[in-house]
Parts: sequence; structure tokens; C-alpha cells
Amino acid sequence: MKQLILIIALIAGSVALGSYLIKTKPEPRKRVRAPSIPVVEIMTPQPQSFTQKIGSSGSVEANRSTNIIAEVSGKVTQLTSAFQEGNYFKKGQQLLSIDNTNYKNAIIIASAEVSQRTLELKNEQNLANLAVRDFQLLGNNRRPNEIASRKPHIASALANLEAAKVRLQQARDDLNKTRVMAPYDGRLLSRNVDIGQYVTPGTQLGQVYSTDYVEVRLPLSLAEYEQLKLPENFRNQESAKRENMPEVSFSARYGNKSYQWTGRVVRASPAMDARTRQISVIARIDDPFTKKTDSDAPPIKIGQFLQAEIIGTTLRDVYVIPTTATRQNREVMLYDEGKLRVLPIDVLATDNDRLVIAEDSLPPLAKLIITPMPSAKDGMTVRLPGERTQRPGGGRPREGGRPPGAGEGGRPASAGEGTNNRPPRTTASNDESQTKPVGNRGSGEQARPANAESTSRQAQGQGQGQNTGERRQRPANGEGGGANLTPEQRAARRAERRKQAQANAEGGN
Repeated sequence: MKQLILIIALIAGSVALGSYLIKTKPEPRKRVRAPSIPVVEIMTPQPQSFTQKIGSSGSVEANRSTNIIAEVSGKVTQLTSAFQEGNYFKKGQQLLSIDNTNYKNAIIIASAEVSQRTLELKNEQNLANLAVRDFQLLGNNRRPNEIASRKPHIASALANLEAAKVRLQQARDDLNKTRVMAPYDGRLLSRNVDIGQYVTPGTQLGQVYSTDYVEVRLPLSLAEYEQLKLPENFRNQESAKRENMPEVSFSARYGNKSYQWTGRVVRASPAMDARTRQISVIARIDDPFTKKTDSDAPPIKIGQFLQAEIIGTTLRDVYVIPTTATRQNREVMLYDEGKLRVLPIDVLATDNDRLVIAEDSLPPLAKLIITPMPSAKDGMTVRLPGERTQRPGGGRPREGGRPPGAGEGGRPASAGEGTNNRPPRTTASNDESQTKPVGNRGSGEQARPANAESTSRQAQGQGQGQNTGERRQRPANGEGGGANLTPEQRAARRAERRKQAQANAEGGN
């Protein structure tokens, strides 16, 4: 029974002791970190003129593209040098020939028919004259009727003659069609036939395109189209002059080289693209296949992809700022004596990673923050690179360095390093030595050490608590803040302190 009571008492005592220790445990030191101030970079934009340049791209299209079709049947007998892919030709130049034997024979037959019909017409006319003369010999003063004068016969013979002449002309036209001619100045894009191939009317012989100019269709968004300020084409107004339309700079890369061409916008598409909701403008490049004396650019290829830069209108007295200085292209951040100010802006145009804003969007000589800060708030404290911050409590300014009260390397200052605590001074006598802390003395206060015996009795009377307090005030290195001294300097300092202690002891005696 006694053992049970002892066990219960031990358990209860343990619980009580644990509760007491938990309740009386010292609170951990809380390190309060000073809030960091963001560092920002600034720029001072200046009003300037800005020429809008709108980028786009498109494929080269021919001004005119024509499929060469055979109009007569026959075997291809000749292909000229112009009828080769990539070769140029002039208007009316022969491209190829088709066998014309049958068409020459058709001309001969048609000519014979014309002669026959001419003879028939003359016979009918002679018969009509004889009928009129016989009618007059009979003493009849009336004119003969149409049948008696053979007018219907003459009309029929005349119609047959005209038909024969038409067939002759058709045979001649068919003969001419055996020689295929170029419809305009151009270039052969493709060829579909060769010598010896039999073709019929409707057979595609090849494809050609004109070389006077080419067109490039450039898609634009509605915002970009609005920036161009193109004159609209109305039904009851004349079209805008070509000289008043924007210029376009085209470029393309051939390996490591880049070539340039210059064109001009000539019109806008009358309809929007139903899929992309964009509107296209058509630019024209004149003489793209003619060698220029001031350029080494090669001829443009049909279907070639070109990068385009449309030169728009010029804006006067505007600010050009980077997009990194804005928030969602609607607000900018200004630096105002260590504070951040948020200001809305009016965007006039965009250019890749730059924005063009109106002059009245920013105050004069505004310090624009270009450091991205998407979550910044108006009135937030910021600082510039290299700018000193203020110590907490109004101390001296420091440059992002140690917290107040910290020693070298950010560690807490020791007793020997403080400004108000002096290092302990060592006093010594002939019989024994003792370390005694010396604090700040007031005016008129003077230390009067006793002799060796009184000093020893005084040290014993003060007890262990005083020695403990002295050891707490003593620096860890035991040299009064001389952790950075050399051994020779420490020895010299100890010798000096011993001499001072002896002098004090002699003065007390």
C-alpha cells in the first residue's frame, strides 16, 4: 500500500513539476526583421516626334496571272526559248507552235468555196437581167414581180457567198492560232506541254504572269488600320492619289543576307476576314524584276513571304516609354521623393516593346520607374540604387548594412565593443592579483584601493555573486576587447596594467 501511494505521489509530483516548467519556461527571443525597401531604376522621358511603323507580313502575288490555253487541236511542233520556266517575254512574242497543215488546207478549201459562191451570185444576177428584158419586150410597161426578177435567188446566192467568206476567215484565224503568242510583257511560271504532244482546244499549255508590278496583301488589326489613317474609298468620291498613300518597306532573308524592297499601299480590302477578323491592305511593288543600280536585291519570287513595315503618320510631342514601365499598358509608376506614385496613361500607339503616350499623360521631368513591379501600390516606399536608408529610431543613415547594435559581421556587440561600457581593468598587489570591472565614474569620484590585506578581505566579503558579475562583464577573450591584437600588443597591454595597479596600491598605502 505504501508503495502504491509512493508511486502515485511520484506521478503527481512529476505532472506538477512538468506543468510548472512549461508555464515558467522563458519566452524565445523574437527577431524583428526590418521591412526591406524595394530598389527601383528610373528614367526621365523627353517629348519627341515619333513616326508610327506598323509591322505585318504577306506573300507576293502577281498583278496578272494567265493560263495559256490551246484554241486549236494538233501536235506541238515547236517551243521557243521564251517558253521556258522563269524566262521573260514581250507582248506578242511567239511561245510555241502547233502543226498547221490541216489549217492551211482548210484555207484552200474555204477559198475555193468563196469562188464558187461568187460565180453563183453572178449567174443569178445575169438571169435576173434577162427576165427584166423579156418582160419589157412583151410590151408590158409594168415592172416584173420579185419572182420574175429573181430577187430571192440573188439574195440566196449572196448569203452563200458571205458564209463562204466567213469560213475562209475562220480558217485563217485557226491557222494563226497554231502560233501561240504572249498576251503581255511577262514571265513564264510553268509549262505543261512539250514537243510532239497532241493538244485539243481547252488544253492548258502553261501559266504566265505580268512583270510590271506585284502586290502583297498585308493583314492588319482594326487598331493598326486606324493608326494608318488611310483615306476611305466612297462611291461618290474620287479615289485617293497614290502619292498620298503610306510607304511600305519590305525585307526578306536569303541565308545570312537580308534584302530590301520599297512599295506603297494602293488600296484596302473591301471585306474583313471572317475567321481572323482582320482587314488587309494591298501594297504594290513596281518593277520588281528590273535590276536597280543602287541595289543588289534579286528578283522577287511569286509566292515569296516578305516582312513588311508600313510607315504611318508622325506624332509630335509625345513620350516613348518601354512597356516594362507600365502595368498592363494602362498605368505608369513615378518616383516622388522616395515614394511610388501610380498614374493612368493614354496610349496613342504601340511599337514592339515600346508605348507612345500623350504629352499630358506625364508631368514635366517626371521620374519614370522602369523596374517591373506588378503588385506595387500608390504611396509605397522605394529607393534608388546606392541610396542610403534610415536606421530605425532616427539614427544615422546607413547603406543597407548592419542592424543597429550589431558588431562586425552582424553579431551582437560585446561589452568591450560598446560605447558606454569600458573594458575591465586589472589590479594587482605583491601577494595576489584580482580582476575588477571599472565603470563610468561621475565627477569628483575617485577609486581608493586598500592595501593587499584589505583588498583581499574586501574581495572575500563581497562574495561569489560579485565575482560572477565581474565574469559576466569580462569579454570572452579575456583581453578587454583586444581580440584583434597581436600577442606582443597583448603582452605590452598587460605589463602596462600591472604597473598601473602597483602605482594605485602604493598610493593607497
